[in-house]
Amino acid sequence: MTVEAHITPVWKKQKLLLALLLLGFGAWFVFDGLIGWPKSNDRWREHERLKGQAGKWEEVAKQNNWSTEPPHRLYEYKDILGQYIIGGLCAALGLGALIYWRTQINRTLRMDDDGVTTTSGVRVPFPAIIGVGKKLWDSKGIAKVRYTLDGKQCEFIVDDYKFDTKPTRQILEEIEKRLLSKS
Repeated sequence: MTVEAHITPVWKKQKLLLALLLLGFGAWFVFDGLIGWPKSNDRWREHERLKGQAGKWEEVAKQNNWSTEPPHRLYEYKDILGQYIIGGLCAALGLGALIYWRTQINRTLRMDDDGVTTTSGVRVPFPAIIGVGKKLWDSKGIAKVRYTLDGKQCEFIVDDYKFDTKPTRQILEEIEKRLLSKS
């Protein structure tokens, strides 16, 4: 019997949304540092220059399509640098999240009569499986399957949120059944 568990649409959308939000925040912070805050500083300087000249600020503001409300503050170099740093961090995290999302969206956990093929494509025969860790199964739906191949002990994750729930649970049940029959 062949069983396949694919990445769920909810997981795909959630991780893509996170990546896009981080990229959006990064762009917003960089925009503020590059354009928004320097323009605000221009308004601040002009407002300060025209202080005490009745009606002059409103006139200059209208000519430049600025709000007639006085600017709130003058942004210093360190403030603008902070925008670049936060924007760069958000963009880097967003890019990393996007790359992770792209590498994961087509993964599949497969089981046939002889064993399991992990999401990374490693073929694990049932006799190679030596244990299942279900510490997080009840609370998170995550199990760790330990196996030995070519003398190396490894593990793969079975996650019933990331992958289709029903087939994922079928795969874990079959692994546990085969482990019990070995005892």
